[in-house]
Amino acid sequence: MVMSDILLETHGLTKAYNKRNVVDGVDIHVRKGSIYGLIGRNGAGKTTLMKMISGMISTTDGTFEYRGIAGGNKAAYSKIGTLIEIPAIMPKLTARENLKLKCLAYGQDDEKFISDTLQLVGLAKTGKVKAGKFSLGMKQRLGIALAMAGNPEILILDEPINGLDPQGIVEMRDMLMKLNRERGMTIIISSHILAELAKLATDYAIIDNGRIVEESTREELELKCRSKMVFKVGDARTAGAVLKEAGFEGFEVADEETINVFDGYEKAPEMNMKICNSGILVKSFLMETIDLEDYFLNTIRAGSGAVSVKEAV
Repeated sequence: MVMSDILLETHGLTKAYNKRNVVDGVDIHVRKGSIYGLIGRNGAGKTTLMKMISGMISTTDGTFEYRGIAGGNKAAYSKIGTLIEIPAIMPKLTARENLKLKCLAYGQDDEKFISDTLQLVGLAKTGKVKAGKFSLGMKQRLGIALAMAGNPEILILDEPINGLDPQGIVEMRDMLMKLNRERGMTIIISSHILAELAKLATDYAIIDNGRIVEESTREELELKCRSKMVFKVGDARTAGAVLKEAGFEGFEVADEETINVFDGYEKAPEMNMKICNSGILVKSFLMETIDLEDYFLNTIRAGSGAVSVKEAV
């Protein structure tokens, strides 16, 4: 991750309630133009972290900065738009009236911005329908439009697809990708629906028990999750040397009994024979494929102890 690309970062950010750290020394690095996915089970600290960054609650310890501007002041918070928990919508006003009121509060009397934003979030044709009669998905889209008042550079969205039906989830995903691509909006988004987040995010932070377990780009995760042939052998280091001497490539010695082969799977039987002929026991070899959801769950388990799949997803 190139540090010059970092738009927002935190340094040891901590929040304690009743002497317990709900967020515990968190360091994250959000790249400009990224969709930064915060992943964690309920109660992991996602919402608390987002609230601290957006100024909704105070920090116990640590700091954050927005492109060199120290957090905790108007200059930093003016760069951040937020939708956390339920949208702050006036139910007796239309979508346009809601957004206009929010824009005026920011000193932004711009009809073109209002029209363009409503078009972007798919609410341009709601006319005189009051927001109180909107579906859940429409209310979420209006909440995002309201978060864009004041032209922030970062949107912080906490579980924006929670409770939506499958069609609503697809529409929300498409809208967020459009915001990111057409307006260059940097987005921090949390979700426990890992399969959906995997289709959207460019960067990830896995959080559990208030701590960041891992921070990765999509490319780094795809590399870790690529398919591989796994050999379990009696002596992996010696077996690796045998394969290298025989001219095989695209493999790595993972530990004392494991060799991972990433290329040339069709040569697995030949590799197996070469290892056996050298006098090394081959216990097994099989193809292994791991998707992002499995990787997240395994990382959480490895980083903070056993976690049930039901809790994590």
